[in-house]
Amino acid sequence: MRNFHWLIAALAPLSPAVAETPIPGMDGSWSSLACEVRPQVGQDGAVTEWWLTRDITFKDGRIEAEFTTYAAAGCQGPLNTLAFGGQVDVIGDSAVLPGAKEADLTIDGYVRFIPRAQGFADFLNTTGPDDCGAEPWAVGAAQDVLSGGCSLVGIEAGVPTVEYEILAVEGDHLYFGARPVDGTFLTRPEDRPTALLVPLRRN
Repeated sequence: MRNFHWLIAALAPLSPAVAETPIPGMDGSWSSLACEVRPQVGQDGAVTEWWLTRDITFKDGRIEAEFTTYAAAGCQGPLNTLAFGGQVDVIGDSAVLPGAKEADLTIDGYVRFIPRAQGFADFLNTTGPDDCGAEPWAVGAAQDVLSGGCSLVGIEAGVPTVEYEILAVEGDHLYFGARPVDGTFLTRPEDRPTALLVPLRRN
């Protein structure tokens, strides 16, 4: 079974953030231009590839997102949808990318898994009762694991996750920061990206 720990970043302690005015033009719904590829760290420690599509909505300083991951290149064979919601705190201008803003994303609303393949449901069912979801996992059935936690993917019960991001809006395109090439996460301020990902397109 593929290593699924990349589905959500390792938890980072909350840090105080001074929010600025929201980024002009960011509110609205955004989706991937095409199938995207990311690095991930496998069970043997080697960096491999995984594929996904993103659908993200910003409104009133909040983010709601769905990331669907796939088993093969070209986004073939859906495995799981990760849905999450949280707070967006815009900190200030990015020192490395003109026009971009530093932002802290605090995922404190919900974290839901929706298995899209039996293999992924079986993976989530390898934990003990109530350790990752209140009910047995089944294909197409969503469960929120934020309040109860999920040790299988490093989610501690009731503890929000923070990602240290950069965001930029240019016309009908929204950019997030590029992910580390070693498959790690943006869980410390010093991990904040210095380059941009392929953009999302406004719906």
